[in-house]
Amino acid sequence: MNFFKTSILSFIATSFRILSGLLINKAVAVIAGPSGLATLGQLQSAVQIANITAQGGVNNGIVKYLAEFKTKKDENKRARLTTAALKISMLCSGIVSAVLILFHGAIANAIFHSDAYDGVILTLGFVILFYVLNNFMLSVLNGLKEIKRYITISILQSITALIWTLSCLYFFGFYGGLIAFVTSQSIVFIIVAIWLRKHKIFDMINLREKLDRPHVRNLLKFSAMALTSAILLPLSHIILRNFIGAELSWNDAGIWQGLIQISQTYMVIITTTFSIYYLPKISSLDNPTALRSEIWNILKIIPLFVMGSCGAIYILRELIIVIMFNDNFLAMESLFKYQLIGDFFRVSGWIFGYLMVAKAMTKKYIISEIFFTALFVALGIYFVQAHGLIGISYAYMINAMLYLPVVYILTRGIFSLNAGR
Repeated sequence: MNFFKTSILSFIATSFRILSGLLINKAVAVIAGPSGLATLGQLQSAVQIANITAQGGVNNGIVKYLAEFKTKKDENKRARLTTAALKISMLCSGIVSAVLILFHGAIANAIFHSDAYDGVILTLGFVILFYVLNNFMLSVLNGLKEIKRYITISILQSITALIWTLSCLYFFGFYGGLIAFVTSQSIVFIIVAIWLRKHKIFDMINLREKLDRPHVRNLLKFSAMALTSAILLPLSHIILRNFIGAELSWNDAGIWQGLIQISQTYMVIITTTFSIYYLPKISSLDNPTALRSEIWNILKIIPLFVMGSCGAIYILRELIIVIMFNDNFLAMESLFKYQLIGDFFRVSGWIFGYLMVAKAMTKKYIISEIFFTALFVALGIYFVQAHGLIGISYAYMINAMLYLPVVYILTRGIFSLNAGR
């Protein structure tokens, strides 16, 4: 399946995800206001950290290596890989589940500065395994390039999360909505498991088989990269929301969270396409000419799409704020320009960041992620203290403008290296 067809299918799936997210955010904004949206943002970041950690960070590795094992001769390799990946994920999910259950009160206080939501963290501890199993199955389908089935399940997840969360918000209020947010994956897993019960995924898994050490080593490279980015980004958001809440107010933290949600609304189209097309594609390319050609094709499309999207969002920013949230969020308007400039540079940098993942450039990827996350937090604290809430947008823009040239330089050598083989 080519980039265009994949993009169309990605757009369909993403449209459902966007609509689901918009309606949930709108409901939270109306029911609980900016401070409630900030609380939801903290929970989303916490769930993201717990989810990727519980998976062992192996999902990108599953996609890469299944995409490489293309022939019938590779069936045994695929089976050993998926078995190793599932065992790693099951072990990690057990550890994460135990930590969440045993320390739910302390974790809730660290995230929300309150023990009012410790039951939400406790619930997450009991259901985190379902997140892991869902994402494992999606990664296998992606690696096998069963894109239509992958997209169908993604749409099902979005619809289920929307109906379940809005229902709980309506009947049980804000707290019930948070519980629904962390339990929706459980419902989806039951449906998907029944649907895929005869799929070859289950034929590829033999939990009695000993761990295949070469596959474990390869997967752990991706585990290190995935855990680094998956933990650092939401952790930086948690730290900065807490800082903005303490330095300014939780309403201001909620306004920034709303801005993040707007960015994520259109950027998720790009990340979905990157995950289901770009990553498997460049993972499977060993020829330097073909690799350069693929990257050049992406560079001709993605930055133009982001530029057009950013321009449209900036022009319609006031209308977007009112539609997505309400008048209580209009203070967000002044933050748009710098956030959108940052989005352009950040997404352009992802083209090379994904290349580091695809080619298992583990050390460079981890060092760059740690550096730019720390820089963002430092810049955020400095500029918020100096300029108020708009300072967080200054920090994001500067960080993103530095990110693009650095990741380009870090990956540029891969072409000359490949050319020399």
